[in-house]
Amino acid sequence: MEGEYLSQAVPLWFQMLSLILNLLFGGGLILTFMTLRSYKLKSRGEALQATAQADVVEKQAESSEIDNVEKIARMWREQAEAYELKWKKTDEQFSQLTQITEELRGEVKRLVTINTKMVKSLDKINADNYEKIVAQIKADLHSDA
Repeated sequence: MEGEYLSQAVPLWFQMLSLILNLLFGGGLILTFMTLRSYKLKSRGEALQATAQADVVEKQAESSEIDNVEKIARMWREQAEAYELKWKKTDEQFSQLTQITEELRGEVKRLVTINTKMVKSLDKINADNYEKIVAQIKADLHSDA
């Protein structure tokens, strides 16, 4: 009898509203939707953060590649400059050695000439003209020196 009394005293629309509210609040449907919404927002934020971090990492990788290329270019430039200095020193040394070689060739030519004259003079020596030829050789040596 009590159940009939309640159903007669309460209008149908109020009963339906009560049923809907009980389903929403009593069953945890609103709480579930709110939890799902917060998870969705959190996931979206984490995804945006991960995307931003990936962009930063990508830019750092590009920057690192550019830095590496610049370092390699600097190393090649420094090595080329070092080789250029070595080449210049080698070229200077070659020039000096060429000059010294030419001077030595002149000296050898002069000594060969003197030696040839001495050999010819020595071939002319005999017992009669010994002193005369020795004096001539000495004079030639002093004049060629």
